[in-house]
Amino acid sequence: MPNLMIDTVNDYMPEVRTHECTFVTIKAEGWGEQNEFRLWWPEHLNPLFNSSGPPPTTQDFQWDADDNLVWEVEKPQGAATLLLIPEGDVIALQATVRNTSEESFATAPAACFQTWNAREFYSYDLSRIWAQIEGTWQPLSQTQLDQRSYLPHGSYGRADYAPPGSGSGAKKPPRRKASEVLAAMSEAELAPYREKATQAIAEDPRYNWIQDPSHYEFVLFVKMRLELCRDQGLSQMETSGMPENATHPLFCAIADDGQRAVGTAWANWMSLFHNNDPWIGCLHSSPQRQEIAPGTETFFHGWIFFSDTGLDGLIERFNRVYPQE
Repeated sequence: MPNLMIDTVNDYMPEVRTHECTFVTIKAEGWGEQNEFRLWWPEHLNPLFNSSGPPPTTQDFQWDADDNLVWEVEKPQGAATLLLIPEGDVIALQATVRNTSEESFATAPAACFQTWNAREFYSYDLSRIWAQIEGTWQPLSQTQLDQRSYLPHGSYGRADYAPPGSGSGAKKPPRRKASEVLAAMSEAELAPYREKATQAIAEDPRYNWIQDPSHYEFVLFVKMRLELCRDQGLSQMETSGMPENATHPLFCAIADDGQRAVGTAWANWMSLFHNNDPWIGCLHSSPQRQEIAPGTETFFHGWIFFSDTGLDGLIERFNRVYPQE
């Protein structure tokens, strides 16, 4: 059973956060210094907090008498208490959200669990990112996402859940996707983006460990997409709603040795989402948004699991704590 070491750090993520924000850092003893997981807890909890802004986006976490990490926020609309509770090889995430205003609001905490700084867990080709899809445990490289060239963001909805209001209202016009724009460009048109991306990778120590040529080509393409987005005002997020459904709330990353593994799950879940961009490599098991009436509160509960016995170990730990729905 890995012993977990938990801390916090204020840092930047230049591609998507130009301002300082707070990360919870997690290391497992014996898993190597090169494997540090990071967590935005939360990435957002609207309307009370959003790590993408507006400021302040840093958080003043405190350790309580029970060795739990605690953060509290209070805004005119309401207040929330978030806990990170180490329980051996499991971390419990708990959020209590209170509505102190006179109007209802709907919310859910987004816990962004990041593998980009855990080199032996980040899987650029998705071959070691596992989920139960249509009733079968499989790597995402075997889903239809793998057929969509260099599209690193995918969302797998829960088969028996439809978000409130889905299927109603006006449809948003489709956005131009940077990867599609790049695919249609000539080599001459691509050249300035390739040059900028190549230079950015060479100057960034986060990528100096990459040896696999295919991994490098993936990073190069994604960096080219980023440069194109900045140049033409396109959205960096190209989330693809996948045709397959997720049939289990546990979302996992397996180390390259096939034994060490991490996973996250949420009670009352609605979907699995990942962003495989090389500067984040995040996993989300997303809880359903809850409507909170004035003067009431709502509770959310999630977990992060750690295993030395691969996917089977994660599933065993999940079954040990996850409530029956």
